[in-house]
Amino acid sequence: MVKRHGQHPTGISSVLAMLYLVLFSTLAVGFFAAITTATQIAANEQRSARARLAAESGMAFMRYHLATAGLPARTPPDQLFDALITSLRAKFDNTQNMPSGSSTISVSSDGNTITIPGDGTSRISLDTDGSAFRAVIHKLMNGEQIEVDVYGSFGGSTFERAISLHYANFPSPASIFNFGVASKGKISMNGNVSITGTKGQEYMGSVLSAWLDDPNALSMTGNSLISGHVSFVNAAAMLSLSTNSTIAGLHYDDAGFDDVIHKGIEPPEFPFVDTSLFEQYVPPSYDTGSSVIRTSKPSGTTFKNIRIKAGTNPSFSANTKIQGVMYVESPNKVTFSGNTTIQGVIVVETDGDNNESLDPTQNLITFSGNVSFSDVSTLPSTSDFPASLRQLTGAMLLAPGYGTSFSGNFNTISGSLIASQVSFSGNAGGTVRGSIINLNKTATSLSGNSDIIIESQGTANYPPAIKFGSSYSPLPYTYSEGGT
Repeated sequence: MVKRHGQHPTGISSVLAMLYLVLFSTLAVGFFAAITTATQIAANEQRSARARLAAESGMAFMRYHLATAGLPARTPPDQLFDALITSLRAKFDNTQNMPSGSSTISVSSDGNTITIPGDGTSRISLDTDGSAFRAVIHKLMNGEQIEVDVYGSFGGSTFERAISLHYANFPSPASIFNFGVASKGKISMNGNVSITGTKGQEYMGSVLSAWLDDPNALSMTGNSLISGHVSFVNAAAMLSLSTNSTIAGLHYDDAGFDDVIHKGIEPPEFPFVDTSLFEQYVPPSYDTGSSVIRTSKPSGTTFKNIRIKAGTNPSFSANTKIQGVMYVESPNKVTFSGNTTIQGVIVVETDGDNNESLDPTQNLITFSGNVSFSDVSTLPSTSDFPASLRQLTGAMLLAPGYGTSFSGNFNTISGSLIASQVSFSGNAGGTVRGSIINLNKTATSLSGNSDIIIESQGTANYPPAIKFGSSYSPLPYTYSEGGT
C-alpha cells in the first residue's frame, strides 16, 4: 500500500481535540465571568434597592415625627425652626432609636441645619440586616418650610441612596375634638349618668383622660355608661368600674372589653384659648353704662353684650336672658340662680397662657337651674349683633382657668364647652353639639342623673377662639432622589 504525503489521522484528531478543549475552556471562562458579573450586578442592584428602601423608610419615619412635632400655638414665624429643634431633641436625644456612637442630634453653627444622628456619619438602624438611614434638615423660607434629605444604606456599605422632600408648616389637626369628653384630669361618673353619641354615632360618646399623676384615671359607679371607647395617655391607667357600668355596651368581664380600652395613646394637643376677638362686641372696661356689670346683684333680666368687671361676683336671678357676648373679667364667680336663656356665648378674659395662674375652685361659672342655649348664629340681624359676631359659632362657654358646674337640664348646646374644671350633677343633661374639654388637671365629674349626648361637629369645626400648635406636612411635588 502506498502511503500518501500529508495524511496523519492521529495528528488531526489530536488537533481537533485541543481546539475543542480550548473552545470549551474559553466558554467556561466566559460563563464564569458572565455569572460573576451578573452576580455582582445583582448584588449591587440589591444593595441599591435596599438602600433606596431604607431611604424611603427613613423618610416615612421623619414624616411621622415632623407631623407630630407639636410646635406651640403662638410660635412666631421666625422662631419655628428653633421650636422644631426643641421638639426633635425631645423626640430623639438619648432614645433607643439613636445609635450608641451618636446619641443626639446636632445643629449647625448658623442654626439652619439639623443633622440626625448628630455626627453626620452614624445611622439609625431599621432592621437586623443592616438597613439604616441618616437625615439632614435644612431651614427654608425663615422656617415656614424645610427640606429633609434622607440617606439610606444597606449592609454597612458606604453607598447611599438619597431622597429629598420639602415640608411646609401647617396648623396641627384638632384631634382633641374626636372625643366627646376630654380631660387633663381624672374622670368620675357616679350614679345613673351617661356619655353617649347620637343614634348611629354612638362612637362619638368617647372619653379621653390625659391624667398621668397616678394610674386611677376613670371611675364609674352605679349604672354609669359610656357609649364609645375610652382612651388614656397613661399606659398604666386603671379603671374602677361597678358591675352595672358599661363601655361601648360591654361590662368589664365581657369578651372584647379590652378592645375598647386604649392605654398609652399619643397625647392629643389640648387647645389654647384666646377670647380677645369677642371683646370688641362688649363695652370697654371704663364704660359706666348698664352693660358693664359692677354689682353682685344686676338689675333686670335681659342683657345684651355685657362685660362683668373683675371681683364683681354677680348672681343673676331666675329667668335671666343673655344675648350676644358675656365677657367675664378675672377673678370672678358668676352664678345663674334659676332658669337661664343664653342666645350667644359666654367667654372669660384670657391672658395668653390659658389662665394657668387662676384657681378654678375660686373662679367659677355656676348654673343652678335649667339652661336654654342657642348660639350666636341665631341672633337677630341688628346693629347690636353684626354679621361678624353671628359668624363666630361653635362655642357655648370658653372659660380657661374657671370651674363650671351645671345642676339642671340644658337641652341642646350648639357648641363646645371648654373650661378648667367641669361638673354635672342632679338632673343636668342634654345634647352638646361639640365637645366637653377640661383644660386642667382637675376632675371632670358627672353625678346624679346626668346624661350627656355628644353630637359631633368634626375636627375642623371648632370655635374660632381656639388655637392649636403646628407641624410640618410634606409637599409631594418637591420629591427627588439620587445616590452617593
